[in-house]
Amino acid sequence: NRYKGMLALNYEMGDAMRLLNGVEYAYDDARTRGDKDVASNQFFPNDSNRAHDKLSSDNMAAFSEFSWDSPWANLTAGFRVDKNKYAGWSYLPRLGLTRVFGDCHTKLLVSKAFRAPLLSHISSNTDIKPEWSLASEIEVGYKLSESVFASANLFNVDIHDPIVYKTDTVNGETLDSYKNTGRTGTRGLELELRTRHARGWATLGYAYYGALHHGEENAAYTVSGQNGAHIAFARHKLNLLASLNVTRQFAVSPRNTREVVSVRSRV
Repeated sequence: NRYKGMLALNYEMGDAMRLLNGVEYAYDDARTRGDKDVASNQFFPNDSNRAHDKLSSDNMAAFSEFSWDSPWANLTAGFRVDKNKYAGWSYLPRLGLTRVFGDCHTKLLVSKAFRAPLLSHISSNTDIKPEWSLASEIEVGYKLSESVFASANLFNVDIHDPIVYKTDTVNGETLDSYKNTGRTGTRGLELELRTRHARGWATLGYAYYGALHHGEENAAYTVSGQNGAHIAFARHKLNLLASLNVTRQFAVSPRNTREVVSVRSRV
């Protein structure tokens, strides 16, 4: 079970500036079902922080965000502090800048984010830490005509202490567990072309990424012979979305996605 509450206060400082402050609290509670002894030994082993047949955790947070529509650019700056019962403190800044120059627009974003361990993670490893990431991106867009718009986006996501599923063998028995494993991430680009008319719209997009910081700890998630790829994720992706208004009440929306993974074998 999860119980969550939030209180936010938004303050308008004139026509161009806004300040948002708030606090948030979440409480998670898990209990065993079925054979209590079997379930407790497997998922809720005894220690000083939890009862024999249940596990609970809470997360407290405070956040603040300032927005300013200045004559030069639109600025958004924020900061969030989280305190998790098992994972400790996390500090998360965020900065965004946008600017419109006639038919062109630009965007710059740098932000830190985190993922708190779930109860299923904590039950197998009370020393687990939050997974956190630092993301940065820059985007440029241009209005080619009244109905056609193009944009390009470069991004970099650096993930530290990712929470990864592992299996351990203890006394001949295979046990599930979750651990923090070093570092990973992605870097790439996205291109998009959009058009909109009275009879419908269409969007053509292309995305490419390369994997970062692949080491021995994350070997299970790499493609053999390609350190720049994550398993099960295509490095090249082409999307075509469209919608045609047949009548005022009826539209047809076809979609096509093409994913390409190039694999090189080693002999």
